[in-house]
Amino acid sequence: MKTRIVLFIAAVLFSISGMSQKYTVEFVIKNVKNDKGVISAALFSGEENFPDKEKALYNTTVSATKGELKIRFENIPAGEYALAVFHDENNNKDFDTNFIGIPKEAYGFSNNSKAMFGLPKYKDAKFRVSGGYYSALYLAY
Repeated sequence: MKTRIVLFIAAVLFSISGMSQKYTVEFVIKNVKNDKGVISAALFSGEENFPDKEKALYNTTVSATKGELKIRFENIPAGEYALAVFHDENNNKDFDTNFIGIPKEAYGFSNNSKAMFGLPKYKDAKFRVSGGYYSALYLAY
């Protein structure tokens, strides 16, 4: 009897651990103009959080490399996400704009969704993680 209980508990724990599987999400950032500063990326879950950097679930920063580079997020649970990236050329940790709000630094969003007269909608940038995820993203200058 004890053996059956232990086997039952082990089976339940094994099935629960399978439900909380984590994945790697990787983007190739293309069209990086120069190697000044850093590329800052934020991963969001949910329309209400996108793209407020204070509400990002995961953030990463890598040194800028002219041409293309990779951004990777590890141990991401299955779900729906959107990514926002910008090239912080002066490394001041802010997305710089001019006096009327036009970006001075390059930026991009998952699915290469466009920012037309404002930020793209979450529904245009979202993607689903249910396994490893890989995509290319182009920076707009």
